[in-house]
Amino acid sequence: MRQPPFDWLARPFEGVSDPDARCLLSVLKRPSAQWTEPREPARVLNLACQHRVEMRICQSLESAEPPAWAQDWPAQLHERRKVHAVEWQIKRLKVLEFGAAFARRAGEALLLKGFALAARHYPRPEFRPFGDIDILVREADLAKARETLESLGYVLPARKTAVGAIETSYLLTAMLDTKIDIDLHWGFIGRESLVREMRVRTEDLWARSEPFEPGLRIPCREDLLVTCAVNLVRHGFGPLGNLCDFAQLVSVTPDWNLLTERARDCRTRVSLGLALALAATLFDARIPREVLDELAPRGWQRGILKRGLRPSRLLDTDRWQDGWGRYLLKLSALDTFPALVRTVAFIPFSFCRRSLAAVGARP
Repeated sequence: MRQPPFDWLARPFEGVSDPDARCLLSVLKRPSAQWTEPREPARVLNLACQHRVEMRICQSLESAEPPAWAQDWPAQLHERRKVHAVEWQIKRLKVLEFGAAFARRAGEALLLKGFALAARHYPRPEFRPFGDIDILVREADLAKARETLESLGYVLPARKTAVGAIETSYLLTAMLDTKIDIDLHWGFIGRESLVREMRVRTEDLWARSEPFEPGLRIPCREDLLVTCAVNLVRHGFGPLGNLCDFAQLVSVTPDWNLLTERARDCRTRVSLGLALALAATLFDARIPREVLDELAPRGWQRGILKRGLRPSRLLDTDRWQDGWGRYLLKLSALDTFPALVRTVAFIPFSFCRRSLAAVGARP
C-alpha cells in the first residue's frame, strides 16, 4: 500500500503533552461538545491570541454552546471582536483613501496578504486581524505611490533601505490612535531572501488580479494561495492563523488543476502542499488526496519536515525564537535539492553584501 504523503500528520494530538495546547488543538478541530478540558482556560485563550486564531473560536461559538469551563469565553471574544472590527473599519477607510488618491494620479495598487484575505475571503473582515497593510505597485508607478502616501500624511522612518529590499514602510497615526503601517512593495521576493528560488512573478499577479475599489485590486484565489505559501515559509510556518488562511481560502473550492500547475510554475509546490496538509490537519480543510500527492515533499525533505512541522511543534510559541530551526524549515520547503544547494551557497555572499552595506551606512 502506498504511504500517505503527509503520514506524520495523521495523529495530530500525538506528542502534545501540554493540556492547554491539546485543548486549543481540539477547539480548532472539533465541535464544542468534544473540546478537551484544559488546565487553565485563560491560558488557552491567550495561546489562541498569540497564534491569531481567537476569532476562529469566536466564529465557532456563534452557533454552539461553550463547555462549562469556557463560559466566559464568548464575552471576552466578543470584546476582542469589537476591537478588531473598529481597527478594520479604520484601516479600510485609509486604504480606500489611498486607492482613490492614487487613481487620481493614474496609479493602481495590488493589495496583498492580510488585507486581501480579510476583505474577500473571511465571513467578516474582523475575523482575520492583521497588522501591516501590504500594497504592491508597478515599479513605473513607485514614485507616484510615494508621493500619494506623503500627500496623505504618511511618513517614511529615517532608516536606510536594506540591500535587495522589495518594500519600504510608511507610517501614519489615524483616528483612535490607530497605527497605520503601509508596506509599499515594488517586488514580492527579494534577491537576498532565503526563498529567492521561488518564482512569483508580479506581472502574473497583476494579469490575473480582480478589481476591488478605485485604484485597488486583489489577487485571484489561486494566486493568493501561492503567495500565502511563500509568506508562510518566510514566517517559519507560524503562527497558526497563517495556516487558518488556507482553510478559509479553500472553503470555496479553487481550481485544483490550475493551482497545482501554478505551484509548479512558481516553485512553491512543496510549501503549498505543506500548507494545505496542515490546514487539513488543524482546521479540517477538505483537500483532495491527489492534490496532496502532487504537492508532497520528496524523500530528502521529509525527515526535517516531520520533526519541524508536527502539530506539537507548531503549537509551541517558543519555536518562534529558534532562528536556526526557522532557517532549516525554510530551506527544506524549497521544491528541489539543487534549489537548496544554490540557496546555501548564496548565503555567505549575501551576508558579506549586507555587512558591507551596513558599514557604508554608518555615520
